[in-house]
Amino acid sequence: MAAQDALGAGPPRSLRLVGRAARENGDICGEYVYAGLHHGRVCYQKRGSATAIRYWPPMCRWVIDREGLRESDTCVAFADDVGCDHPANMELIWHVWESAAFGHLPDAEVAAVDSPATLSLVGRSSHRENHSINGEYELAAVHHGRPAYRQRNGEAVMRYHRPEKRWLIGAADARGNVCSAFAEGANALFPGAPGLQWHFWEAQRGSWLPDASVRTFDSPTLLHVIGRAWGAENARINGTYRLVGAHEGRPVYAKPGTHSVIKIGRASCRERV
Repeated sequence: MAAQDALGAGPPRSLRLVGRAARENGDICGEYVYAGLHHGRVCYQKRGSATAIRYWPPMCRWVIDREGLRESDTCVAFADDVGCDHPANMELIWHVWESAAFGHLPDAEVAAVDSPATLSLVGRSSHRENHSINGEYELAAVHHGRPAYRQRNGEAVMRYHRPEKRWLIGAADARGNVCSAFAEGANALFPGAPGLQWHFWEAQRGSWLPDASVRTFDSPTLLHVIGRAWGAENARINGTYRLVGAHEGRPVYAKPGTHSVIKIGRASCRERV
């Protein structure tokens, strides 16, 4: 989840506005970072922009203002307060300015989300059905009140299906509960939450079967190890490592073309590279 170290258990250090990118005023979407307090409430500013999300007490609203932190009710979008401490709340209904209507109209697809920008899914063996869902996923939208992710170099989407309280992985145009894989997840706020057990449709057996090897992580696909001087003992640990699987519920990285791995270990370390 978004880092909250400096604010303890309070508001997130950053959030992402999603759901409007391809339409009028889609430029309000993107990453916003904590910018302090405004009228006693937290406020956020979009990276590389003056645009801010701030609270406006006279109208009891959260507003998105291109002019930043100022004393004005003029805004490109607003959401009436529902008693939340910060704007990353799925209960907020954002109204966005529509030129054709000459007014702000509600847009249920727009939301400020306190979730990772990317997730990585690993572990589905290449010889098994639906192995193509492995890969990196980007935060793209909100579905049934929770963040949805789209595969970066593929067509798969991770989304929440409220009627069954499940996370689904399927084609971008899939509807209802149609999917290739699912995980029970009523208490998971996003599909990278620890403990999700993914089940896959196995056509040859005609049933859904769990795959304990598959995990979703809020972790980068690549890691770079640097700093060990060339010529020093074990300098070969330097290099790029790729996320390849999981061990004891934690990510495992391997350096391509070698036996070098990075993984959690509970015993004393010995050279294995």
